Amino acid sequence: MKIYLCGSVGSGKSTIARKLASQTGWPAWSLDDITWVRGSVAQKRPEAERIARVNEICQRQNFIIEGAQLGWIGKTTIFERADLCILLEPSIKKVRWQIDSRFVKQLLHLEHANYQPTWQGLKDMHRWQRQYNQNDRQKVRLLIARAAKTPTICVNFAEVQQAVLRFSEKGGQEHVDKRI
Repeated sequence: MKIYLCGSVGSGKSTIARKLASQTGWPAWSLDDITWVRGSVAQKRPEAERIARVNEICQRQNFIIEGAQLGWIGKTTIFERADLCILLEPSIKKVRWQIDSRFVKQLLHLEHANYQPTWQGLKDMHRWQRQYNQNDRQKVRLLIARAAKTPTICVNFAEVQQAVLRFSEKGGQEHVDKRI
Protein backbone atom coordinates (compact mmCIF):
# COMPACT_ATOMS: atom_id res chain seq x y z
CA MET A 1 0.00 0.00 0.00
CA LYS A 2 1.18 3.52 -0.76
CA ILE A 3 0.38 6.15 1.85
CA TYR A 4 1.05 9.87 2.04
CA LEU A 5 0.51 11.49 5.48
CA CYS A 6 0.23 15.26 5.63
CA GLY A 7 -0.61 17.69 8.41
CA SER A 8 0.70 20.67 10.29
CA VAL A 9 3.77 20.62 12.47
CA GLY A 10 2.78 18.82 15.68
CA SER A 11 -0.12 16.92 14.11
CA GLY A 12 1.53 13.55 14.71
CA LYS A 13 2.77 12.73 11.20
CA SER A 14 6.14 11.30 12.21
CA THR A 15 4.81 9.34 15.18
CA ILE A 16 1.94 7.86 13.17
CA ALA A 17 4.22 6.98 10.24
CA ARG A 18 6.64 5.20 12.60
CA LYS A 19 3.83 3.26 14.32
CA LEU A 20 2.22 2.27 11.02
CA ALA A 21 5.58 1.20 9.57
CA SER A 22 6.29 -0.86 12.69
CA GLN A 23 2.95 -2.63 12.49
CA THR A 24 2.87 -3.26 8.74
CA GLY A 25 6.54 -3.65 7.87
CA TRP A 26 6.18 -1.01 5.15
CA PRO A 27 9.11 1.39 4.81
CA ALA A 28 8.53 4.98 5.95
CA TRP A 29 10.21 8.22 4.96
CA SER A 30 10.01 11.73 6.31
CA LEU A 31 10.07 14.60 3.82
CA ASP A 32 12.20 16.45 6.38
CA ASP A 33 14.88 13.76 6.04
CA ILE A 34 14.61 13.89 2.25
CA THR A 35 14.86 17.70 2.34
CA TRP A 36 17.76 18.13 4.76
CA VAL A 37 21.28 16.72 4.97
CA ARG A 38 21.75 16.48 8.73
CA GLY A 39 25.01 17.62 10.27
CA SER A 40 26.35 20.26 12.62
CA VAL A 41 24.72 22.69 10.19
CA ALA A 42 21.79 21.24 8.23
CA GLN A 43 21.97 21.78 4.49
CA LYS A 44 19.01 21.72 2.15
CA ARG A 45 19.27 19.26 -0.71
CA PRO A 46 18.64 20.71 -4.18
CA GLU A 47 14.98 20.60 -5.18
CA ALA A 48 15.65 18.36 -8.19
CA GLU A 49 17.34 15.81 -5.91
CA ARG A 50 14.39 15.87 -3.48
CA ILE A 51 11.86 15.42 -6.29
CA ALA A 52 13.86 12.55 -7.80
CA ARG A 53 14.11 10.81 -4.40
CA VAL A 54 10.36 11.03 -3.75
CA ASN A 55 9.60 9.80 -7.29
CA GLU A 56 11.99 6.88 -6.74
CA ILE A 57 10.24 5.95 -3.47
CA CYS A 58 6.86 6.22 -5.20
CA GLN A 59 7.88 3.36 -7.55
CA ARG A 60 7.87 0.92 -4.61
CA GLN A 61 5.00 -1.46 -3.95
CA ASN A 62 4.59 -0.19 -0.38
CA PHE A 63 5.59 3.07 1.24
CA ILE A 64 4.64 5.60 3.86
CA ILE A 65 5.79 9.16 3.25
CA GLU A 66 5.03 11.86 5.79
CA GLY A 67 5.54 15.59 5.57
CA ALA A 68 4.10 18.90 4.47
CA GLN A 69 6.71 20.49 2.23
CA LEU A 70 4.10 21.95 -0.09
CA GLY A 71 6.50 24.28 -1.88
CA TRP A 72 7.90 21.38 -3.94
CA ILE A 73 6.02 18.15 -3.18
CA GLY A 74 3.41 18.96 -5.84
CA LYS A 75 6.15 18.54 -8.46
CA THR A 76 6.50 14.85 -7.56
CA THR A 77 4.34 11.84 -8.44
CA ILE A 78 3.27 11.25 -4.84
CA PHE A 79 -0.33 12.39 -5.23
CA GLU A 80 -0.85 10.23 -8.32
CA ARG A 81 0.92 7.19 -6.86
CA ALA A 82 -0.45 7.17 -3.30
CA ASP A 83 -3.36 4.84 -2.61
CA LEU A 84 -4.29 6.91 0.43
CA CYS A 85 -3.63 10.62 0.99
CA ILE A 86 -4.27 11.04 4.71
CA LEU A 87 -4.61 14.51 6.19
CA LEU A 88 -4.01 14.59 9.93
CA GLU A 89 -6.25 17.19 11.50
CA PRO A 90 -6.31 16.90 15.30
CA SER A 91 -7.69 19.83 17.26
CA ILE A 92 -5.60 23.00 17.29
CA LYS A 93 -5.41 22.71 21.08
CA LYS A 94 -3.91 19.21 20.81
CA VAL A 95 -1.42 20.29 18.11
CA ARG A 96 -0.24 23.23 20.20
CA TRP A 97 0.16 20.97 23.23
CA GLN A 98 2.16 18.46 21.15
CA ILE A 99 4.45 21.23 19.84
CA ASP A 100 5.08 22.52 23.37
CA SER A 101 5.45 19.02 24.84
CA ARG A 102 7.97 17.99 22.18
CA PHE A 103 9.96 21.19 22.80
CA VAL A 104 10.20 20.48 26.55
CA LYS A 105 11.11 16.81 26.00
CA GLN A 106 13.84 17.83 23.55
CA LEU A 107 15.20 20.46 25.94
CA LEU A 108 15.40 17.80 28.65
CA HIS A 109 16.97 15.32 26.19
CA LEU A 110 14.05 12.93 26.66
CA GLU A 111 13.30 12.98 22.93
CA HIS A 112 15.65 13.05 19.95
CA ALA A 113 15.89 16.34 18.05
CA ASN A 114 17.33 16.82 14.57
CA TYR A 115 18.04 20.44 15.52
CA GLN A 116 18.90 22.44 18.62
CA PRO A 117 15.59 23.33 20.33
CA THR A 118 15.38 27.09 20.86
CA TRP A 119 12.69 29.54 21.89
CA GLN A 120 12.78 30.99 18.37
CA GLY A 121 12.31 27.49 16.98
CA LEU A 122 9.28 26.99 19.21
CA LYS A 123 7.81 30.30 17.99
CA ASP A 124 8.49 29.24 14.40
CA MET A 125 6.67 25.94 14.91
CA HIS A 126 3.59 27.72 16.22
CA ARG A 127 3.77 30.14 13.27
CA TRP A 128 4.06 27.21 10.82
CA GLN A 129 1.10 25.52 12.49
CA ARG A 130 -1.02 28.66 12.00
CA GLN A 131 0.19 28.99 8.40
CA TYR A 132 -0.74 25.39 7.68
CA ASN A 133 -4.24 25.86 9.06
CA GLN A 134 -4.77 29.19 7.28
CA ASN A 135 -3.23 28.37 3.87
CA ASP A 136 -1.45 25.07 3.43
CA ARG A 137 -4.36 22.81 4.38
CA GLN A 138 -6.26 24.12 1.37
CA LYS A 139 -3.17 23.82 -0.88
CA VAL A 140 -2.70 20.14 -0.08
CA ARG A 141 -6.40 19.45 -0.68
CA LEU A 142 -6.06 21.07 -4.12
CA LEU A 143 -2.99 18.96 -4.93
CA ILE A 144 -4.88 15.81 -3.93
CA ALA A 145 -7.94 16.84 -5.97
CA ARG A 146 -5.75 17.59 -9.00
CA ALA A 147 -4.64 13.94 -8.85
CA ALA A 148 -8.33 12.89 -8.86
CA LYS A 149 -8.08 11.59 -5.29
CA THR A 150 -10.15 12.22 -2.19
CA PRO A 151 -8.30 13.05 1.04
CA THR A 152 -8.89 10.85 4.06
CA ILE A 153 -9.21 13.04 7.15
CA CYS A 154 -7.98 11.53 10.44
CA VAL A 155 -7.32 12.97 13.89
CA ASN A 156 -5.24 10.16 15.44
CA PHE A 157 -3.48 6.85 14.89
CA ALA A 158 -6.61 4.74 15.48
CA GLU A 159 -8.39 6.57 12.66
CA VAL A 160 -5.39 6.09 10.35
CA GLN A 161 -5.43 2.35 11.15
CA GLN A 162 -9.13 2.19 10.31
CA ALA A 163 -8.61 4.08 7.03
CA VAL A 164 -5.88 1.63 6.00
CA LEU A 165 -8.08 -1.36 6.87
CA ARG A 166 -11.08 0.10 5.00
CA PHE A 167 -8.95 0.66 1.91
CA SER A 168 -7.65 -2.90 2.09
CA GLU A 169 -11.14 -4.36 2.52
CA LYS A 170 -12.43 -2.41 -0.48
CA GLY A 171 -9.97 -4.18 -2.72
CA GLY A 172 -6.78 -2.24 -2.19
CA GLN A 173 -3.74 -3.95 -3.68
CA GLU A 174 -2.09 -4.81 -0.38
CA HIS A 175 -3.63 -7.12 2.21
CA VAL A 176 -3.49 -5.48 5.61
CA ASP A 177 -3.26 -7.61 8.73
CA LYS A 178 -6.44 -7.07 10.78
CA ARG A 179 -4.32 -6.73 13.93
CA ILE A 180 -3.00 -3.28 13.03
